[in-house]
Amino acid sequence: MPAGAVSIEVTGIDAVTTIDRRYGDPFVTPVMIGEVQFAGAPVVPPLDAQTWGEECRTLALLDDEPLRATVAIVDAGWLDGDPIEVTPCDESIDLTTGDHVLTGAAGVVQLDRVVLDDGVRAAVDQPGAAPRVAVVEEGRYGGTYTVSGCEAGCWFVYGTGYNEAWAVEIDGDDGGTPALLDGGFNGWWIQPTDGDVEVMVRWTAQQTLVIALVLTAVASVACVAIVVVALTRRRRPEPAPRRSIVRRTGPEPTPAPPRLAQQRSGPCRRSSSWGPGAPSAARSAAPCWC
Repeated sequence: MPAGAVSIEVTGIDAVTTIDRRYGDPFVTPVMIGEVQFAGAPVVPPLDAQTWGEECRTLALLDDEPLRATVAIVDAGWLDGDPIEVTPCDESIDLTTGDHVLTGAAGVVQLDRVVLDDGVRAAVDQPGAAPRVAVVEEGRYGGTYTVSGCEAGCWFVYGTGYNEAWAVEIDGDDGGTPALLDGGFNGWWIQPTDGDVEVMVRWTAQQTLVIALVLTAVASVACVAIVVVALTRRRRPEPAPRRSIVRRTGPEPTPAPPRLAQQRSGPCRRSSSWGPGAPSAARSAAPCWC
């Protein structure tokens, strides 16, 4: 059969009926072609039996630099979502601190995930004795520790709940923001060293909390003092008004003459006393007081 378009005409079907959900009427389902066979056509192997590979294919761009790897499909696991094994063609790249742009390259193989190695696995799997930690002093808000046996680098894990307010100094240098390790603890990476390392951990949020508590206490005392002073002033009796004395420097004033009592209104009544039969000469009239 020459290459080109092919038309297929359906001349017969095995009718399959079902009930329409809306109207409840039976109807014949549409035709579906399950397989087409051509006599003498090349046989295509099934997908689970196919293998594929390509050497040094560009899978991604890191800061516009190609990341190449050899891709090999050797089994059918990729049909079930298993990862495809790749082998990098270039040496490992050490990333500097800062922002980097990683872009997947177009092609048959699409980049699904990138795993970055920060050296933790090498520190965990290193042969020999594990690093040791000695407690110099320890308190509620931090402590001082000595770490030894960290020749290949190691993690210092502080067994408290993770919080960015925890700070650490490693041999006097700032250890930076803690990393979340071991399911919720604070951790800092110690660079490879042959000697002992002094680690000082402190809780930086305590100073701010203490200042806030002191300011709150001072404000509370001030408010109580204002209320006490106001109540004391309200209950204190008011002092009597002071009288001013005016003294004369000139001669003494002449006293005014006594004034007669105000005359009563009405007729003046006289009183007299005598007995019956008394002589008229003995009668005397009492003075009239008004």
